[in-house]
Amino acid sequence: MQLETDRTTTAITNYGTQQSAVGWMAVLPALSEKPLTQKEILDLFSEEDRATINERLEIISALAKLVSHDYEIPIELNMPGQGWHWDFAENLIKADPLDILNKPLDFLRFVAAHEGAHRRISNLFLIPESEWRQPGYSFMTNAIEDPRANNFVLEGYPRFQSSMELIADAAADLQKRTNQTALSTVGFVPRFLTAGFEYMHQWRQIKQSGAFKVPADLDYAIKDVLAKTLDAANDSWQHYPLREELQHDSALSELYAAASYQINAERIWPEFKKLIELDAKDGALEELLKDFQGESGSQGENGIPQNLKDNLSEQELKELLEALMNAGSTSSSAESSPVSIPLASLSEELLEKLNEYFESLPDEKKQELIERALKSLADLEETVNQDLEKMYAEAGESNKGEPASGTTGGSSVSNGWAQDNRHGSSHSEHRNNIEEEEKLKRNYDSNSKRYRHALKRMKRQISHLERNLKRIFKDRKNRKWTNDNRRGKSVHIGTRIKEIAKGIIPLNSRAWRKRNAPLERDYAISIAVDLSGSMSVGNKIKETFQALVAVLEPLNKLKIKTEVTGFNRKLHRYKKFSDKLNAKLRAKLGGMVKEVKSNNGSNTNDGLAIVEASKALERTKVKRKILIIITDGQSNPSGPYMAEYYRVGNVLARIKKNTDQIVVALGIGKGTEYVEKQYPNGKGAINIKDLAKELSKLLEDLIRDDRKFRR
Repeated sequence: MQLETDRTTTAITNYGTQQSAVGWMAVLPALSEKPLTQKEILDLFSEEDRATINERLEIISALAKLVSHDYEIPIELNMPGQGWHWDFAENLIKADPLDILNKPLDFLRFVAAHEGAHRRISNLFLIPESEWRQPGYSFMTNAIEDPRANNFVLEGYPRFQSSMELIADAAADLQKRTNQTALSTVGFVPRFLTAGFEYMHQWRQIKQSGAFKVPADLDYAIKDVLAKTLDAANDSWQHYPLREELQHDSALSELYAAASYQINAERIWPEFKKLIELDAKDGALEELLKDFQGESGSQGENGIPQNLKDNLSEQELKELLEALMNAGSTSSSAESSPVSIPLASLSEELLEKLNEYFESLPDEKKQELIERALKSLADLEETVNQDLEKMYAEAGESNKGEPASGTTGGSSVSNGWAQDNRHGSSHSEHRNNIEEEEKLKRNYDSNSKRYRHALKRMKRQISHLERNLKRIFKDRKNRKWTNDNRRGKSVHIGTRIKEIAKGIIPLNSRAWRKRNAPLERDYAISIAVDLSGSMSVGNKIKETFQALVAVLEPLNKLKIKTEVTGFNRKLHRYKKFSDKLNAKLRAKLGGMVKEVKSNNGSNTNDGLAIVEASKALERTKVKRKILIIITDGQSNPSGPYMAEYYRVGNVLARIKKNTDQIVVALGIGKGTEYVEKQYPNGKGAINIKDLAKELSKLLEDLIRDDRKFRR
């Protein structure tokens, strides 16, 4: 259909401001007129099953509270069969007792973690109510927020990676049911619903293959919107906090949520709402067909306006009458209301004639039909939002007549509800633990081998730096004398003459001179290494790691305090100042080479890394504090680290103003000349093969005389 876009858009806006919030997210409870108490829900089950439900509820409650980091959040039973959801208005998690009774523990753990993630990182109160009330906005948000919560769970709790199939099956099954509901209620599958589900499918697609793959048979308008918004949706999914970040600052969850919702509002909704406008036009045509049916739904030919009849061919009129009669035959009585007629069942020629008739109607009538269409779409959206609560529960169903995965046997439950054995997952859990231990051991061995290889290759460089640093400290000891001592090796004649003039007796003299002790322990050196994806190109990370080993080993022998961090999207603390450089820590350091190929490599949070390294330096009780940054590219911050507080220039200005720390940056490869301007002490365009020599020379210069770096 072709309607005037402005009229449809205005109608959508007006509808949003006149009606209450549509669905107000899939987290609101769907209760009967008189909700049952927790005791009444439990009383629906046998005594044995009540005990099982309570036992399992305690297990999943602990996990939900751990993930949500809200140890006071109530975990209550929902009405049987009503699914799971986090009610953000009441701040409680509702769990389906049928699932608790019948599903494998691994399934229950995932759903509990998913709902806990919503509590931890979702904050829909940040969305202005005027936006939320727009038809389609709540479902669009749901479709993007669910993958964002899943990202948080999968990142923070890797054992749930095996739940990817469950997530995919849940979305696919719900879409099938939604399409059936849509056809029976509004007469067509709204484009905005298809697009929303496609966001969920594409989240899984990019998780598996790293690239989007949109089905070729989608409606052209849907494909156009997806082409323009999938990158933004991916950005929105990625704006979730890491567990480590929240342990440092729990307020970051709100910053990430705000950033995600801003992406949705500014980069997705302007395109997504075009689908609502198209759906409203189709819905208006559906409402027109209902008018032809009359209030009883059986008006037949008498309900078709004469001017429309005159414009239809004999075949088109026959087709329309058959459609109206078939719709009437689906009604249970003559008093039934008009029903939807699937638009896909009508020929293109007839649809075109109906469209022409619609355009000939007075503006007031068009507006009325559009308003009614929006109301129907809003009702459907609310139903789908509520179905999202039960999405994972439906996908977790096992085959009929067979025990659920990880269980054995089965028994009956009161009120006819089927139950599986709930205690059969211990064997698979034990196997998973063994596999995890073996994986950790393999990683440890691989990382240890990598460190030993670097140690062997950089042996000459290590000896050279150690020898030069020892010489610096030795020379400093030989030539450095201090006055104003009560005891020492010799007397400073000038000082003693002044004391005699003042009448100071030899017993109280402070004219003694003595040499300084070596100053190794007066240094704290923090090295922050760029671990973004670009560091995986060529031999960058390999050479950088070897350069790091070449300086860590001699500094360790000289008992100089060192810290090593890595940064990409996450901040990785490989070695603290208090850590000993033992075999276990060397293996941990060896793991940084693999990090450049992780999912965190898309960002470069250097501002965050400098802030945290500076804080750690400031806590050390030494006189000389040095921070060295090694990077191959400019900042590419994620989420809240885009804020002015974390901009490298602002961070460096605060360090210079508030501390006596020395900050130095080394830029690897072409395109890093900018570090010489951005950092007070920076050197760019360093050949990666020369990095070990450059880093060693830098440390020698800093320890020999750091005055030229203090500018």
